[in-house]
Amino acid sequence: SFDKIACVVCSPELQRERLRAREWRDDQISNRISAQMAVGEKIKRADHVIWTDGTIEAHAAQWDDLVSSWDVVD
Repeated sequence: SFDKIACVVCSPELQRERLRAREWRDDQISNRISAQMAVGEKIKRADHVIWTDGTIEAHAAQWDDLVSSWDVVD
């Protein structure tokens, strides 16, 4: 079992843009996305959501906030 679940997501438009940058065809992109759980469902199941639509610095700040909220056991 897990104590917490973090979901890392971006907008559907950015997801497609990133896959096109990896030279994926549109049919491959559609197949991959349709095989995955819907983003809204992932978000509902998560305790924390990290959005990657912004800058690297914004992602890092979200992770820093998340990690600093954890209770760490020695």
